Amino acid sequence: MFCELAEPAAAQTTTMPVGPNQQQDWSVVWECFDEPQTLLATGGGLSKGMQDMVRNAVAEMRRYYSRKIIDVLIRVTRQSIDAMRKRFTAEKGQ
Repeated sequence: MFCELAEPAAAQTTTMPVGPNQQQDWSVVWECFDEPQTLLATGGGLSKGMQDMVRNAVAEMRRYYSRKIIDVLIRVTRQSIDAMRKRFTAEKGQ
């Protein structure tokens, strides 16, 4: 499928405000990932709708990976504390 940046129907569906319980339509973004050369073929940069979609995608990715990093840090910290607790309780018992 061809990624058209100035597509009015796609811009209308993707620039609607997205609430916390609503899912945004990423089909146009996926089309551009499948055929990235179409972004260069337009010659005029990204449309306003596409810019908003890109910003939303970047913000969503940041939130996702930030949460993943926090989850890993919490898990590693808990494992370290458990290891220290076991070591100190084992030394105390000897």
